[in-house]
Amino acid sequence: MRTVVAGLACLPLLACIDRSLSELPSTPDTVEKKTVAISLNNELDLLFVVDNSGSMLAEHQSLESRFPELIRALDELGPRRPDLHIGVVTSDMGTGRVDTGEACSHSDGGRMQGGHCPALGGATFLSDVVGPDGARVTNYTGTLDAAFACMADVGTDGCGFEQHLASMKAALSPKVNPGFLRKSANLGVVILADEDDCSTEDDRLFARDPASGPDPVLGPFSDFRCFEHGVTCDPVADPRAPGVRTGCVPREDSPYLFEIEQYIEFLGGLKDRTDQVFVAAIVGDPEHVEVVPAAGNRAGLAPGCTGGLGSAAPAIRLAGLIDAFPGQSHRETICTGDLGAALRNIGASLPPPPACFARPPIDQDLITPGMQAECSVVEVTDPDGPNRRENPLAACRAGGQRPCWQIIADPQCTQTAEHWRIDVDRAGVPGPAGGNLEVQCVVSIPVPPPV
Repeated sequence: MRTVVAGLACLPLLACIDRSLSELPSTPDTVEKKTVAISLNNELDLLFVVDNSGSMLAEHQSLESRFPELIRALDELGPRRPDLHIGVVTSDMGTGRVDTGEACSHSDGGRMQGGHCPALGGATFLSDVVGPDGARVTNYTGTLDAAFACMADVGTDGCGFEQHLASMKAALSPKVNPGFLRKSANLGVVILADEDDCSTEDDRLFARDPASGPDPVLGPFSDFRCFEHGVTCDPVADPRAPGVRTGCVPREDSPYLFEIEQYIEFLGGLKDRTDQVFVAAIVGDPEHVEVVPAAGNRAGLAPGCTGGLGSAAPAIRLAGLIDAFPGQSHRETICTGDLGAALRNIGASLPPPPACFARPPIDQDLITPGMQAECSVVEVTDPDGPNRRENPLAACRAGGQRPCWQIIADPQCTQTAEHWRIDVDRAGVPGPAGGNLEVQCVVSIPVPPPV
């Protein structure tokens, strides 16, 4: 039997409310507060980071043709299908001040790639959301699948020093892609790559060998430098000597590559609660790591895996990012003959709607069917502006006024065993545009067993 206590606390679900809504008893630690979009639609901002180096043609074609598998997984949610923003960026961040040749002479800088697609009419990312009348409102013509295929056709002439995480951070930073990132939306990042991340803090990593020979610290000019200076493995006498490596993890003290911890902190800092962030990768398997001889008396890496779409290097840094988000991430191998299953699995793993409860509400009436929770629910328009208006909503009752609030079970809400989320019954009348619901509900907190 679980014992519960009741009271008031500010839990970082979507946003904490910095004023009193009503009202509910002020004892600590058990009132769950949240701010959700007025429509209560599941908003999802989905960013694809696509490796556009020379070896990715087959993978691009599979991504473009099999993208409908991901959307099909979202369509199975029915009316809970997310309000979507979808953007595509490349892994090409150039090589900074170091000139390594034509392929790395420019940087896409995390800018989204939809501007060249006629279907988007100049927009750089896809928008597919529910309008006030319940119909989908889009910023593209034709089908979503075709519009995405155009965006994802990023070519294969990008820099061979792939900086997936630097591009991701740039894409989600203020002013780079205005309008894409919505405060109330869940965020999903999907990385497609056949090489590991080489997000570089010091441009000298890209310096070509001088006439006197390779730099003894950097090693010969090649992308093996990304592995040597971005990953650490169990010690060996010569890290450039051929042989299997074990215990390989992202390096935390590299003088040349950014530590992945900064990208973990960056993603977590974009949202008011961490379970609004989901990270996925379709990459080379990181388990098999072997240094092999390469052309020009250089060291190289054996493929981490090989399959119908070609081979891929072990993605140790990218796997480290995925592992940092347990329960909110998904990794698939790129070494298959088809990306359909991988995309469908990612679609099925995306985060639940923001109206879900993190802790179960307390049922105040165990005799009456359904959840009879104690909540304060206020409909707010212009929530942060000078024309803020508040409309308190009553709990739904048979024959009672509408709109009203109710707590229902939604399979997409996995934070509680009962799958509870807040819902508004509007009797078919759309809610005000651009508004929020500010919600407080008394929830249960397990009491630890006595020591």
